[in-house]
Amino acid sequence: MHRHDSFYDMMSKGLRESKKAVMGFLEASVETEQPIEEAIRELIWRMGVSEFAEMSGVDQPQVSKFLHGKINPTEKTLNKFLKPFGFKIKKTIERAS
Repeated sequence: MHRHDSFYDMMSKGLRESKKAVMGFLEASVETEQPIEEAIRELIWRMGVSEFAEMSGVDQPQVSKFLHGKINPTEKTLNKFLKPFGFKIKKTIERAS
């Protein structure tokens, strides 16, 4: 590691190289109640659009549109984004108190 490498550079490299690192990143996001869309956008920024698109099997233009807030992905697309990392969207209904 070079001295000029920042924490974010190291984190980005780790996310690109390790599914386990991505899983940890997503789990931490869920635990802090960060909206999953925000967590995925941050993940895409860190990994890079091309690499994320290849991993998720979603076309690069669609990933880029999501990243820039031009589309709201369906549950199906979010699941495609999450599947390579061992996650899926789960909806729950709770009785109002």
